[in-house]
Amino acid sequence: MNPQYSFLYIPDVDFTSFTANVNRIAGKSVCTARNNYCRFSSKCEDVKSSDYDMTINIGDADVKLDFKIYGGDLLISGRDIGLNDDNCFLGVFRSK
Repeated sequence: MNPQYSFLYIPDVDFTSFTANVNRIAGKSVCTARNNYCRFSSKCEDVKSSDYDMTINIGDADVKLDFKIYGGDLLISGRDIGLNDDNCFLGVFRSK
């Protein structure tokens, strides 16, 4: 799946478990539900993006579809949002 935008919004209840998983993979706290983002204190090219590949499941009782999203497609350089290159954001945010 190649999203049109380099970010996704997920429901609040899912964001909490998502941040816990990302922090576990990163080995440190890079996501906070309070701040509604995941930020690495490094350049995006220094983040092992394949660690953050994910599958999103969409469906109902009859049909379930799985969409593979590559972590590299969701990395946003701090430069792109008015910060410096030494910040890299994972473009998954909480939808309230």
